[in-house]
Amino acid sequence: MHQRTAGLAVLAFTYSILIVASCTFYALTGSDTGSYYWSWLLLSPVALWVWVVADWVAVEMFSTA
Repeated sequence: MHQRTAGLAVLAFTYSILIVASCTFYALTGSDTGSYYWSWLLLSPVALWVWVVADWVAVEMFSTA
């Protein structure tokens, strides 16, 4: 797989997670308990992804130092 194709696939996957999380959170705004648990459940993969990308960027930056 080419690097550009892989990057676009990762970007599409990330945006799809964000769209699903946003739609579900909007649908559950009336239910306090539902919105609380769904927000944690749906946003946990996004937080993990941001953490992984931040660590990868740090490794790439400091590997050439």
